Amino acid sequence: MLHTGEGRDCIDSKTGWYIEDLSGWLISADEINDFVKASENGTVYDIFSNSYVFVIWRKDKNGQVNIDFKKY
Repeated sequence: MLHTGEGRDCIDSKTGWYIEDLSGWLISADEINDFVKASENGTVYDIFSNSYVFVIWRKDKNGQVNIDFKKY
């Protein structure tokens, strides 16, 4: 579940895609209903804090965009 853009934005010259570092919750499909309920109740940060990740992009030496998920 996307929470926010974290900056470091770029337009990839090969694909024309806009890319940016992101943060949010990496949850399974089975957790969606519980996540929505927690979000509505204001408890999502407490209940799903272990699922919060940063999504960081990088380019390798060949110009290929790679994505890394890092726990908060």
